[in-house]
Amino acid sequence: MTFSTNNEWTKYLSEFDWNRTEPYDPKELLSMMYKVVENGFYGTNHPLAISWLAGELSKEELQFMGIQEYWYFRCTVWWNAGKVLHCPDLEDQRLLLGPLAEEAGIGDEPHEKQFIRYLQGIGVDMETVFSTGVLPQTITCVDEFYNLNSYGKLVESLAANNLVAEIMRPKQYPLVLESYRKNYTWVPDDALVFFRTHSEADIEHAEIGEKLFLKYAKSMEAQQLAWSALTRSLAARWCLYDGILQYIKKKNSPLLPLWRAFPVIGDV
Repeated sequence: MTFSTNNEWTKYLSEFDWNRTEPYDPKELLSMMYKVVENGFYGTNHPLAISWLAGELSKEELQFMGIQEYWYFRCTVWWNAGKVLHCPDLEDQRLLLGPLAEEAGIGDEPHEKQFIRYLQGIGVDMETVFSTGVLPQTITCVDEFYNLNSYGKLVESLAANNLVAEIMRPKQYPLVLESYRKNYTWVPDDALVFFRTHSEADIEHAEIGEKLFLKYAKSMEAQQLAWSALTRSLAARWCLYDGILQYIKKKNSPLLPLWRAFPVIGDV
């Protein structure tokens, strides 16, 4: 028995040669990665994202989606801190400190709080977030990124974050903002600052990722690690939206209780 798919994402992922002994030219590899991301990024290709951008989600569905995504977006300071932790060069560390400071809100509002403002704009308070529970797919997604950025090498973090989300957010979020203007007009404009911020800031963050990737992804081992991280990143994000869409359609998935400091052990 054989199984097949017409998904372009699958086709472009298979172009990487795991048996190769000579490394790719980093620019060539970067181009290969971008073909994968363009076709496999959850925020523009997943059926849930397509419905979201088309204005087809109800208020309740937007709220549930926002609650699940909060658990990912509350962790982005950790994602960025992991890059600094695993960066071997002082000047490159200094380069990475800029996005970390932005995420943490040094000089401006922390991005987690911007997302909380969005949740409030769609009618969700934080007690509702914490009492709703979390899908298994959400837990798996957040754990994947926490472990990858905590214990992986710099090229893995760059491939999983800068070269995926931060490449695509400036393309995705203007579409999101346009959809809210046309289709979700009940959401206050000042609740959308999170999407406006990342439409702009992630352009520079992606450029930083490209620069450092070209510097550090020169060996075959580094390139294999990067391709693995790219695959895991896209898969984890896709699973997150799979879980949300399944719940929206059937409401038969378990919602698991979590401590407020997840994924670290403890409480706040």
